[in-house]
Amino acid sequence: MKQTMLTLAAKEFRQIESVVPSRRKSSAAIGRRAYEVVLTYFRRKRAQVVQSPKGVDLSLRFPRSKLVKHYEIKGTEGSELAFGKLKVSGKPSFRQLTKQKIPLLRVLNVYSNNPIIVEMIHGQDYTLIAEPRWRVARVAPTTRSTATRQALRPG
Repeated sequence: MKQTMLTLAAKEFRQIESVVPSRRKSSAAIGRRAYEVVLTYFRRKRAQVVQSPKGVDLSLRFPRSKLVKHYEIKGTEGSELAFGKLKVSGKPSFRQLTKQKIPLLRVLNVYSNNPIIVEMIHGQDYTLIAEPRWRVARVAPTTRSTATRQALRPG
């Protein structure tokens, strides 16, 4: 596991803040903020963003190199890795992480001007455990059973 501690310059922090304000705390906002932190870090290295294949969050070409490097990015507002909260959703991402061994970048403290990027490799730093995931959907009022309607009645 490789850790990189960043200190964002005021201009960099304002740029990230303009894209994803600190007041937005949804998981989508945290993910977007992590992406922006990683992008800022690699801009310092003069990396060029290139089109990513399915299952990859960010693909970069570095100066004086023809190779393209791919990354999966996961963020958290906390200061711990929080493995229990790390989820990979989708077979394309799973394949990229497990078969292609692309690095997973966990960005800690995404709302801070001192975020930490932790680079992890599947099989070396972490493993993936299959879990069923279910989407919750509202039941249309016309499709509720009589038993459900009766259960919802007070008294």
